[in-house]
Amino acid sequence: MLRTFYDVNSTPAPTFYKVDTAAKTGMGVVTDDANNTVGFPTTENGTDVWILDKERIPTGVNTARGEMSDYDEDFVNIAADELVKLRRYALGLGEFGTDQYVDGTYAPGTRVAVGTDGKWKTATVPSLYTAVGIYNDNGHNLLQIKVNNTAV
Repeated sequence: MLRTFYDVNSTPAPTFYKVDTAAKTGMGVVTDDANNTVGFPTTENGTDVWILDKERIPTGVNTARGEMSDYDEDFVNIAADELVKLRRYALGLGEFGTDQYVDGTYAPGTRVAVGTDGKWKTATVPSLYTAVGIYNDNGHNLLQIKVNNTAV
């Protein structure tokens, strides 16, 4: 799940990349521009990261439903080779939440980065991303992350 808390209006979100493996919204990925694909980083990454998102389009019997949770599988699960929307939040201004993180303690100010599984974790490399804390989104815990101006 990906929840935007703060962002600058009109931040572009490329939509012509396909994910190379099954994933979930809120995971961190890197791009392969030669093949227009995205995948999990091969090493921990805290600087050149895109956040996976997708259009919320119901499928099957869900098309008859009037309202659906943002946490519904149609909205968070991404199949291999599916087109995705990539988010990159503004330096110093962007803040988002994701449920795709490694369980642990994230004190405010802890630097976080994306591991080789696409999940956010405490950083051991320079990172632009800082944990704000755990946000309770109506019973769902999201790691709230702020984007900084410089990688530390």
